[in-house]
Amino acid sequence: MVAVTAVLYRLDPFDPVHFPADELSRKTATVPARNSRMMEGSELVARGEVTGPEDLAYDKKRRVIYTGCGDGWIKRVTVNESVDDSVVENWVNTGGRPLGLALERNGELIVADADLWTHQTRCRKYYIQGPKKGTIGEFCPDIPGMPDNIHYVGQGQYFIGLATVTYSLTSLFNF
Repeated sequence: MVAVTAVLYRLDPFDPVHFPADELSRKTATVPARNSRMMEGSELVARGEVTGPEDLAYDKKRRVIYTGCGDGWIKRVTVNESVDDSVVENWVNTGGRPLGLALERNGELIVADADLWTHQTRCRKYYIQGPKKGTIGEFCPDIPGMPDNIHYVGQGQYFIGLATVTYSLTSLFNF
């Protein structure tokens, strides 16, 4: 059984509150199985040039999309005025499975990476600019499960989704 948990980079106290039952609606909504207008106004970028994209991070200042792919590559897609003129490049191969991407305010790309061949899991930092540009640094080595996504929430804090079959929730936290 795979348990999915959210772990904060910096754990903060959390006090849950019971949701009032009288707030739940007994009405049901009927929706179509497929929304035929979902793609209206959309343009497909990098069609056929990315394999199994899992997550993306958009750098609006540089007009660049980073996406983690099933083959271990993080692709960098430069978005031009015309989608047809957009450029897709193999940027970094993590040697693992980049499942989550978050762009930090300093222009660094944080990657939640599940290793393809071992049970080691980690998050790495890829420097996009500055004096360390083009280098890789450790961000969260040896986290207790497979990182399945990452989200920057501000002030240097991240939510990292974990999937694990190795640990139970009680072994991760003192209940």
